[in-house]
Amino acid sequence: MARGSEPAAATLARARLDPAILAAPTLRDWTKNQVAGEWSAQAVVDELQAQAEAASGNDLSRLEGMLTIQAHTLDALFNTCARTSALNAGEFPEAMERYMRLALRAQAQCRATIETLAEIKNPKSVAFVRQANIAGGHQQVNNAARAERSNQGNEILEGDDSGRWLEQGTQSEAILSDSSVATVGARDRAEVSRGQGACGEEQP
Repeated sequence: MARGSEPAAATLARARLDPAILAAPTLRDWTKNQVAGEWSAQAVVDELQAQAEAASGNDLSRLEGMLTIQAHTLDALFNTCARTSALNAGEFPEAMERYMRLALRAQAQCRATIETLAEIKNPKSVAFVRQANIAGGHQQVNNAARAERSNQGNEILEGDDSGRWLEQGTQSEAILSDSSVATVGARDRAEVSRGQGACGEEQP
């Protein structure tokens, strides 16, 4: 139905996306042999929209009844497939396994349906716990000390009293102050002849 003076294209788009209108033909195809009487698409759409409005208003009685009935139906499917599996146990093992798998699927769906119904009836409470920062004072002290060290490092990199910038990669003269380390390589290489390896063995 059009809303006020909206264009016809908008009305058709809203109708094509309406869940109740989309579900009505599906219900007709799957229930035409289950309920006797004349089919009225508009009546089905009106009923579906009424049920949707009831659910939006927190009236879940119809949905709870639906889940309960579906759980019973799935339980019936489980028992039917389980009995059929037992009848094929001796002579047809493949059929036995196939029906047992169907029975277990129906059982799993029945359990899931019951769990959903229980969740609707008794929803789980969600607790929001505010975490207290117990070490907040220590963190502030550490952050302050870290900031002070960072400022000191920046002052060293910026320059000295003479106004010259200091480079972080400047080499220190203390690296080459140990003369004994510098001459070890030259002295040791002189003791190893060109025709010997590191263990004194002659090389071909």
